[in-house]
Amino acid sequence: MGDTWSWDGRFWTQRQNIGPQTRSGHAMAFDSNRKKMVLFGGIGPTKESLSDTWELAERSTPGG
Repeated sequence: MGDTWSWDGRFWTQRQNIGPQTRSGHAMAFDSNRKKMVLFGGIGPTKESLSDTWELAERSTPGG
């Protein structure tokens, strides 16, 4: 698939069609100091080893 979605505690919202390629075996964590999700590496769809890093900033919500 390769979609990127955000969860605001109540609803899922599909994000812009940008971001990392589809993968498995990656590492992901939330950096609470910088308010960003950080994804590293994994295995790509053709079984290649990935060593890239992606960050997704927390989206502000009305009243949030």
